[in-house]
Amino acid sequence: MIMTAAAMPPCHIEVVERNGMVKLEAVLDSQDVAKGQYVLVVRSGASGNVSTSRQGGEFEVGDLENGRLATAYVGAAGWTAQLRVYGHDGKLVCTTTKS
Repeated sequence: MIMTAAAMPPCHIEVVERNGMVKLEAVLDSQDVAKGQYVLVVRSGASGNVSTSRQGGEFEVGDLENGRLATAYVGAAGWTAQLRVYGHDGKLVCTTTKS
């Protein structure tokens, strides 16, 4: 299935695994969202030992390096990440989940 540029989601989570660790990067792909807020929630762990971290804040596209909103690191076993991006008016622009 081929997606056109218009069909691409305005945000995503990049995943890089190395040496038993996972680097998660929350990325804003759309130039249509000039400023707003984001929330990245990461749950990691297994067997009842689960931790949750939350990053978020305001952004302006001109201040982002290659659209990167946040970076988180977790162990390779058992994790889930959810990114939500809101426009300057508070409306949800994008949500995406990786695990």
